Amino acid sequence: MITPSYTAGYKNFHPSWYQSLTNDFARIKKAASDLASLNGSKAMLSITTGFSIRISLNSHKFLEKLSPFQRIQISRKIASLSAIPRPKDSAAQKNSQDIYCVTEMHTGFSISYKILAQTIYVLEIVPNPKLVGESKELPALYLVRYKGGDEWELVNKPLEAVSTTHAAINGQSNVLSKAWDLMAIHITAAFRNEIIKEYTLFHNPSDGFFWDTYESSLDKREKTTAIAKQFSAVLGKVQNSGKPVKWVAHSQGGLIFTEAARYHWEHHHSELSHNSVQFNAGANNEQKTKSILKKPNIKILGFNNHPFDPVPNIIGENAKDWVSLLGSTVGCFFIFSDNPNVSPHTLPYSGNSNVVNKVYNIKDKSALVVQSIINAIPK
Repeated sequence: MITPSYTAGYKNFHPSWYQSLTNDFARIKKAASDLASLNGSKAMLSITTGFSIRISLNSHKFLEKLSPFQRIQISRKIASLSAIPRPKDSAAQKNSQDIYCVTEMHTGFSISYKILAQTIYVLEIVPNPKLVGESKELPALYLVRYKGGDEWELVNKPLEAVSTTHAAINGQSNVLSKAWDLMAIHITAAFRNEIIKEYTLFHNPSDGFFWDTYESSLDKREKTTAIAKQFSAVLGKVQNSGKPVKWVAHSQGGLIFTEAARYHWEHHHSELSHNSVQFNAGANNEQKTKSILKKPNIKILGFNNHPFDPVPNIIGENAKDWVSLLGSTVGCFFIFSDNPNVSPHTLPYSGNSNVVNKVYNIKDKSALVVQSIINAIPK
């Protein structure tokens, strides 16, 4: 709902920070789709002139929390209002004057705005409760409980802070319905000597392979993403609570964890020693991670990578030798398999693989042959 403070005045509204990213493209695209139904020069002028756009501080803050994909899609929708302030898919708010709501269908977020004196004031941006699905998932903390056997259950209500002694952050391409179950497997494997009845999941939502990969590339280059900033605050709350938490970070989660720790140290210069972490198939570089986590005093419990997993070995640049590099190149063809037992990346590596052992045995024998040939060369 729109709060009374929004309609009290518009002094705190500012030009959109993201409008410039997509404004021209959005105008052209929108104009092209609507030209067929418009006639005359006045209609053309109304499209190309455009309204100015102002956006509330709360809307800015909300956009900052979103993934790059969500932010750009919503910004495109807002920018299109500059050309067509009352599009066909907009709805006027009841009992209000010139207040409208429009939904960005790719993400499922609704935009409430007021039209006043050739200016569009964006009042708020919220998830549309009528739209369900994975597209509107946001980063959040969830409690996951053990039911018995191999079954776990998600308490489907976001938490304000970590509430357990164990926690996990998932990798890319993991919607919530998949993430909590997969990370339960990683948690129990990482701490197999401990009895774990529940854990806290920090859910890293997915916007699809391309956008997840783009987001990963930003954190890898220390261009801190919104989710890394949010996770940094989670680590800070754990520290302030005084209760130690053991984390498992999988895949992209390793990049987010590392960048969040770096961001925290850069802005706060304080310890995060109540957090410790095991990286499973992390996309983060091990040596760089050790250097970063040493500053806020986060204990690394280990790096668990399959020797032929391309995510840690190629993307994370952690390949130990040429066999691992070659095997990881071949592994690229298997990481997207629907069968997690085929992928070298999805499930935690047990440290015991017949394929890996056979390959390294061949490698050792090859080295002996090469060495024998070298020894036979006349000195």
